[in-house]
Amino acid sequence: MSLPDIPDIPAHCLALFDRLSAYVDGELKGDERRELEDHLQNCPKCRVCLTTLSQSIRICRRVGTRPVPENLSRKLMALASAASRNPEQA
Repeated sequence: MSLPDIPDIPAHCLALFDRLSAYVDGELKGDERRELEDHLQNCPKCRVCLTTLSQSIRICRRVGTRPVPENLSRKLMALASAASRNPEQA
């Protein structure tokens, strides 16, 4: 996922944003990880993004997965099918 070009967010921050999820998941190693951590120490906006992402992930994990009721599932499938046939009306 990437952010759109936003005037008050430097390009370097936008480039690092693409790696925040991998960082939270412990997937960044070596120089990539150090570069991101160095940046986070000096950039309050990116720290806020990291905190928000981490909190969102924790909430999603806590909620877990629940099966969708069959009636709702049928309605959603019908809506999706209708939207794919007539995308301009969706």
